[in-house]
Amino acid sequence: MASWNEQLLLLLLLSNHLCGSIGQSLTAGRFKVTDRKFFSLTRPPSQKLRSQFECTAVCERDAKCLSVLVMTQSDGVQCRKLTYFVPEEILSNHVTGAYISKNGLPVCHEWLEVAKHWLVGLTSEVLHNQTIATCKASCAAKDSCKSLEYNIPGKFCNLNTAAYPKSQLTYDVKYNYYECL
Repeated sequence: MASWNEQLLLLLLLSNHLCGSIGQSLTAGRFKVTDRKFFSLTRPPSQKLRSQFECTAVCERDAKCLSVLVMTQSDGVQCRKLTYFVPEEILSNHVTGAYISKNGLPVCHEWLEVAKHWLVGLTSEVLHNQTIATCKASCAAKDSCKSLEYNIPGKFCNLNTAAYPKSQLTYDVKYNYYECL
């Protein structure tokens, strides 16, 4: 017969597994999980949590959170909330990593590009240390974002609340302007 400690441990493991399964089914329609994929950041995932479900629940409560990076460890997961989407084509293979994104948000498949131009004065958000692909994905996911410009040497983008014709853009060799068609 199992000792009291063994019975308690078994009960805790069973309840943790059951809660995780129930929680994952509750968020199944709202999040897309891409297992064994990761996106390298200058800072690794930082919040220590018990499960991927808990990480998605934290993201769901934050209106600015669009996706999360999760790294599974023996004693739980490390989680980092992101305010942008990471295109799947730039995710890299990772044994214990997962990229989880919110579902049901719009995606733009075609972008107008105006090289060496930018839109002055209508920036709603600046995203630092980004690729153009992550900037486009972030803009497409936000209803308020109508265009963006990418600063090539600085590797950052400005998300804008409006889109304008080329004649109203400002010339600058450091920027490329984009709007979703």
